[in-house]
Amino acid sequence: MRGLAAEAPAAACETVLPGPRARVAAILWEESFLVALVAVLGLALVLIAPLTFVQDSWMTLVAGREVAEHGIPHFETLTGLARGRRWIDQQWLAQLVFYETWKVGGVKLVAALHALAIEVAIGSGIVAARRRGASPRTAASAGLLVFVLSPWLLQLRAQSFALLLFVLLYGLLSADSRSPSWRVLLCLPILALWANVHGSVVLGAALVVVRCLTVVFGGRVPSRTAAARTIFLLAGAPLAVFASPYGFSLVHYYRLMLLDPPFAGYVTEWQSMTYGPLTLPFFVVLVTLAILLGRYRGRLTRFEEAALVVLAVASLQAERDIVWFALVVLVSAPLLLDEVNLRDAPIGRRGRRANLACAAAAVLLAIPAVAIAPLTRDVAKGAAPAGDAIARLARQDPKLAIFPDDAYADWLLWTQPQLKGRVAYDVRFELNTVGEMKQLFRFRTDVRSEPQLLRRYQIFMLGRSDSAARRWLLRHGGRLVRHTPQVDVVLLPPSAQPTT
Repeated sequence: MRGLAAEAPAAACETVLPGPRARVAAILWEESFLVALVAVLGLALVLIAPLTFVQDSWMTLVAGREVAEHGIPHFETLTGLARGRRWIDQQWLAQLVFYETWKVGGVKLVAALHALAIEVAIGSGIVAARRRGASPRTAASAGLLVFVLSPWLLQLRAQSFALLLFVLLYGLLSADSRSPSWRVLLCLPILALWANVHGSVVLGAALVVVRCLTVVFGGRVPSRTAAARTIFLLAGAPLAVFASPYGFSLVHYYRLMLLDPPFAGYVTEWQSMTYGPLTLPFFVVLVTLAILLGRYRGRLTRFEEAALVVLAVASLQAERDIVWFALVVLVSAPLLLDEVNLRDAPIGRRGRRANLACAAAAVLLAIPAVAIAPLTRDVAKGAAPAGDAIARLARQDPKLAIFPDDAYADWLLWTQPQLKGRVAYDVRFELNTVGEMKQLFRFRTDVRSEPQLLRRYQIFMLGRSDSAARRWLLRHGGRLVRHTPQVDVVLLPPSAQPTT
């Protein structure tokens, strides 16, 4: 009786409301728990959006401005150390979208768009899990687990748009592994769009190849239709990653970023995974999935099992890939969790109404939060006086060059565009050579070891971790121009610079 009573409102909707409206009302009623979860998650993402700005966020906006004002870049003009070198801006489309969003609504709207991109990606993953038969509770748990596995997913960067593309592509491949269809060819336009958004498109293409291999080596001869689809995918996926204004010039970019990045030894997320508080959830989930896969063989398809293995190995090789592993877990892991008797008890009418009320409240609160929340914490308010001081010094002497802090280099280029070409470097470390990366690292650890940098640059932007460099510069003739809680600005006049 309880189950019939719960279903009655949904049935009533179909008789009272016409077509699409009836389906929407039925979905809201039947999936009230997940609707509430997604709505509350959206509100939370909006509220914390100002905290998601990092170095890459400012780089995204700076590069987007370059694309909007000068077209697709081919040579570096923003920084001094790499000036004139080839710059393949593979992420140009995502950067341009964020910049155009800023032109419409400023940083607030950029933060809101980023929150929306994450919300839609996670929501799409939950929907995909439900379509495969996962219960609402396990689907919701997997949605929250994504943020535990990879909290850096919240950082605003070009990757924000790639999250949804990954979920859509994996959802198509997963569905095709259960019920083959020509719809799987939609993976090719997804990859073509992705090739202009984020370099992780290579990982997406690799998953398409994995799906093709599971068809070829699936234990039985594929039908002509399946063989034709597989050939289209095998031929199209590698080509799709070059569907960009840069074309096959991207070969150099992908080789550099995937095989021999000059910064790999200095940027944590590009290094092999190590055991620690942030990576502990990954190892727990990995062991749990291994146990469940061994116990419930056949619950996932061969492709889904292979995808989990491929993404787990990729994550062990580089921490940045945990985010993609987490999204595969989001779509596929709930099916395994449901086998451990974790299925939900039916929700009664009162519970569904409470869920929908919670969802409505979250949506209503999110609307003013979009306008107000970013004002509660200006993402670079504390460093603004330092940027103004650097701009003033640069105006006084056009020959002065700037050695920035890693965290604020792109912010400086964004807020002070007239400094273009005078800032030593930014977070596009792929533009620097291995030798230059060693120089930058040694300067941060022992300023005396790099006298050539001291001769080349006169304005130094020093973060909280640069206390040793700050003390050395001040002891050897440097002048503290500006002090802020985030960074200090030190001017090293020519008379104080080393001659040997």
